[in-house]
Amino acid sequence: MQPASKLERRVVTAAEQALKRRHHVSPLDVLTGLGWVPLGLITDWRQGRVPDLEAVAAVSPDRLADALEIFHRWVKSGLPAGR
Repeated sequence: MQPASKLERRVVTAAEQALKRRHHVSPLDVLTGLGWVPLGLITDWRQGRVPDLEAVAAVSPDRLADALEIFHRWVKSGLPAGR
């Protein structure tokens, strides 16, 4: 997948960095990598102290959906060689 927009480049970069660092990547890795949802709030969400991530994200639900759609396309396009 050749990123075209600034958001696509940011999402792909966040995903690739997480993959390199942890040898796997999730949507939450991308959202934290973008700086849109702090790791501490993800922990709160996992423990039920935050009802949904949209409520604590630094961007609108539409922007979250855009980033997750880009991430989904990146995953479907195949991982970089050697991953």
